[in-house]
Amino acid sequence: MTFGAMIQALYDRIGLTTEATMVARIVNEAKDELISEHRWPWLETSANVTLTTNTGTVTLGTDVMDVLEFYTSAGNPIELVHRDVFEELYRPDNVAAVTSTNPEVACVQGTATTGAYSMALWKVPSATSTAVMRYLRRIPDVSLSTDTFQHI
Repeated sequence: MTFGAMIQALYDRIGLTTEATMVARIVNEAKDELISEHRWPWLETSANVTLTTNTGTVTLGTDVMDVLEFYTSAGNPIELVHRDVFEELYRPDNVAAVTSTNPEVACVQGTATTGAYSMALWKVPSATSTAVMRYLRRIPDVSLSTDTFQHI
């Protein structure tokens, strides 16, 4: 069903005729509530993440809603911790800049201007490598009448 068909069905059901912005908000909020209610297996996926030499952060894709697991290319887990724990135990003014072939700890810092999450790493990678991240995929809002919800 396209977004336009959803809007028309909602118009018909509640007797509206020209409230597209309000209907779009209602449909997108309902989608967000549905997605946040459960860890849906069809939203789980994985991706390779490039860890760059002497860089203590990495920007993730804009489709990342929640990071589930993070592994080095050798399959060793990178522990995911809450930002408060990371700031207290691993921030640069508490711990000397430590480098290692692979990071051991990571936390989600916030979002970039693109809406993508940024992650802080400790130990800072001493060589460029690839990590594997398992995550929950974000379902984008619909706005055009021809849009459809992907993966729902």
